Amino acid sequence: MEKHFLIKGGIKMAEISAINNFKKYNSKSGRSSINNVTKEAFRELEKFKNNVNHELTQFNKILVKDLSVLERQYYDTEVDSRSRDVVSVVSQVQTGNFEAKNGVDLTYMLSLEKWEQYYKENLEFLNKKFGKNAHCVYAVIHLDESTPHMQSLWTFSEANNQKDKYTVSDVNTAKVKSALTSAFLRRNKELGLTAGTDEYKKAFEEFKVQEKPKIIERQLAKMNKNKSDKKFKFESGTSPFTKDFYRTFNEEFVNDFMVNNAAVNELKNKVKVFSNEGAEVVVRRTEKVNSSEDLDRTKFAMEKEKKELESKIGSNDYSKNEFMKYTEILSKREIINRKKKISKEDFLNEFKNYETDFKVRKSNKEITDFKRIFNIKKIIKDKLNQRQNNKNFKKNLKKEIKLFDEIFKNVDFEAINKKIEDYSKGEKIEELIKNRENLYFEIKTLETEASNLKSSINFLEKEQSSKNNEIRNLDEQIWEKKMEAEKPYVVSERRKQELINEALNEARKRGDTLMRNIKKDVEKEEAKNNTIKQDILDKRLQMERELQEINNKRRQLNDSYADLEEKKRRRKAELEKLAQPIIQKEVDDLVREHLRYYKVTDKDILNFKANNKSEYDKLFGEAQARADEKIKGAYIRRKYDAGRKFINQMTNMFHQDSNGKFSLLEIEKTVIAAIENVPDNTYGWWNDFKINLDIELGNMVRERNAVRNQNKSRSQYDRSL
Repeated sequence: MEKHFLIKGGIKMAEISAINNFKKYNSKSGRSSINNVTKEAFRELEKFKNNVNHELTQFNKILVKDLSVLERQYYDTEVDSRSRDVVSVVSQVQTGNFEAKNGVDLTYMLSLEKWEQYYKENLEFLNKKFGKNAHCVYAVIHLDESTPHMQSLWTFSEANNQKDKYTVSDVNTAKVKSALTSAFLRRNKELGLTAGTDEYKKAFEEFKVQEKPKIIERQLAKMNKNKSDKKFKFESGTSPFTKDFYRTFNEEFVNDFMVNNAAVNELKNKVKVFSNEGAEVVVRRTEKVNSSEDLDRTKFAMEKEKKELESKIGSNDYSKNEFMKYTEILSKREIINRKKKISKEDFLNEFKNYETDFKVRKSNKEITDFKRIFNIKKIIKDKLNQRQNNKNFKKNLKKEIKLFDEIFKNVDFEAINKKIEDYSKGEKIEELIKNRENLYFEIKTLETEASNLKSSINFLEKEQSSKNNEIRNLDEQIWEKKMEAEKPYVVSERRKQELINEALNEARKRGDTLMRNIKKDVEKEEAKNNTIKQDILDKRLQMERELQEINNKRRQLNDSYADLEEKKRRRKAELEKLAQPIIQKEVDDLVREHLRYYKVTDKDILNFKANNKSEYDKLFGEAQARADEKIKGAYIRRKYDAGRKFINQMTNMFHQDSNGKFSLLEIEKTVIAAIENVPDNTYGWWNDFKINLDIELGNMVRERNAVRNQNKSRSQYDRSL
């Protein structure tokens, strides 16, 4: 075993990659999961809250939030229960073991603004790649978990343009292709052909020529029968998620987006400096890394491997790579713990500290190497300070520390630390000087603005003084006019009496005219009121007569309705009694007709011989030559009984599920109709039966609702009477 595992190995290349994890849902059956994912994205789900640092949640950035898009998908989009029309995406940048190896947090390598810009551009790429039928519900950048990442949710739908009559040209070709592929895979179970061979391709082409018209006909029948009043739809081809999409997406994302992205290139340069290694953007990583964005999930994902490595170290059976892997796990856990506990103030300061650290490391590459060594030593010492039950494990860790000190005994760590501090101080001083210069410039700018503002204030004060003088002048003029208007006017007594008499005469004339007009208006109103009273009286008498007639008609209708209901009940009982033997005969004929085409193979005969010895001996005793034919007859009888049992079981099951809402006769007719509509040459009898059963059940419910609505309307009419 090697004696020291802490010395840096050969030059390696740090790998920068990205993940866009897709998870698909059905908007009908998966609403609960979709709603939970949405609430988690906006930190509204209680059970997810322990996985984040609440202090940092305020730094999360919402790029898109339009929940009406999701509501439209739920209630106004036609979606099959097997479709995957809603997709969540987790987008994240990864650097492999770079963080753990160097004891740095990728979060602080870029500013908050640059992380936001990167994920905005990431979102634009997704939107373009998903196509015109993609609709973004939300996109949120999370900074309160592990590495900054973006969660987004998308729905897929297109306009549901309905036609009175669909033709072959309206059939979805993607859906036809998918149905042909699925049908041939079922057929190939019998053929046993190897996929990709010429024989397989030839058989598939012949199958398509034979079955394509049938599939198109069935789909066309469904389109004309199952029309929807919803404005949007999702079907095959609406979303871009195909095998080719998954095969090419990551490569296109890296080569067409990441390689030329400004934020990624800045991150690449900083990774080089913080690791003293080369760095490149890759499509696929050489080693698998944890893809979880969740703090706790990331932490616990490493727990199993950590325990295994501790067991090896404790038993003194570990390699160099295994020991380094162990230190990286401890380092990663330490980064996660710091992220979970950091305050918002320290969080913001870390961005400034990392920028200063970057400049210091860039000026002297040795600093990066020694900081990596310090980090490893600190991690081991922290582990030793924890309580250890395994004495050998603790012993081997102490041995590694001792070897570490022995190899680097001639290294003046104090001088190196001082050098690092001097560089850091220099950078901080430069930053302070720069900040002071910026502050001085801002002060000068503010002083100039203040001076301009003061001048403006002086000008406005002068303007205000001038306006105040104008207002005072106007007030004086108003006062003078007011006094002049209120000055008393002196007239003679004779003139006063003349004016009084003129006024009285004018008042008498106006009063007489007014009284005459009032009298005329009163007379008109009285005549109008008398006419209205007579009309009201006549209408009241008419309404009383009509009400009497309505009551008589209502009583007659009630009597007729009661008689009709009684006749209906008796007729229904008679029809069910008469129909039962007819239905029974239909069922028997149906089963016989279906079983007429049932092919009994030699294998079936051999199985019958093996499993039904007594019955076979009886048949064999009658006539050896006719034994096989009788076995076929026995199989047909058994299949007939099985068919009859299947119909009864399905009828009873749906009768129980309906809680007595439908009679056994109605349900049995529905089951038989579903069986009758299954094509004789089908390759998926059960799937065709289920589809037909859904259609027939829907028809039965609609018929029942139509009858109920008719009865309800009649009842409402009776109540109105």
